[in-house]
Amino acid sequence: MMNDIAAIKGCFSDFKIIKTRKLAQLIIEIPIEQADAALATLGGIPRSDSERWVALARLDLTASQQPLPHPREKRERLPFHELPMPVQAGIKSDDEGFALWMTENYPSTTEKTCAGAIRDYCCVESRADIQPGTVAGDLWIELLRQYERYR
Repeated sequence: MMNDIAAIKGCFSDFKIIKTRKLAQLIIEIPIEQADAALATLGGIPRSDSERWVALARLDLTASQQPLPHPREKRERLPFHELPMPVQAGIKSDDEGFALWMTENYPSTTEKTCAGAIRDYCCVESRADIQPGTVAGDLWIELLRQYERYR
């Protein structure tokens, strides 16, 4: 029976060649307190009537000792015009001033949201399709220019 644990930390302690089967046997030692969890993670005890493939990975313990960045640590923000177009469209969808202007000037025919109006105006099914060098991207730039002239 599998559990939610995806990996158990252990120490590679021995290696043995099984010549008759052209295999190598690796021995990983884990604390006895984790034995039940390790067996559950591996799907139970090994059985001779079936194989159960698992993965092997080496842990970089020095990486885990590095301090993690504080989640509230300030990151440098890009100027709006340098953001990807779909991100710009998402930000403008949440901007009350832009949303009001958009729904008054280009109301969506399918839904009553700013995001819907942007998708309709740019002729896309998803704001992710608004990309530079495309018709949708050109329409998005024109829409932003119109809004800037309005403000």
